[in-house]
Amino acid sequence: MDNIKLIPCPFCGKEVYIRVCDEEGNIHGSLGCEYENDPWSCLAYTLHHEGHGECFLNTDGDETAMGGILFYELEDLVNTWNSGNMNGNEVE
Repeated sequence: MDNIKLIPCPFCGKEVYIRVCDEEGNIHGSLGCEYENDPWSCLAYTLHHEGHGECFLNTDGDETAMGGILFYELEDLVNTWNSGNMNGNEVE
């Protein structure tokens, strides 16, 4: 997915970005990192934003998944976040 655009966090308005991780949520870098191109374990993606502790979605800093959610497909992460459908229910 080229030129990925994510909507800001709906709770605090901060810019959201994607990190590459393994199936246990261990962060390995940003999109395009070595791990994404050659994973030695399951590949997953997480959301993050600045402001550790300032927003209830960002309580564990930059080294764990925001909201504790892992996505195994980048497209699913982008579509889910941008739809506002993070809990599986339609958002009006």
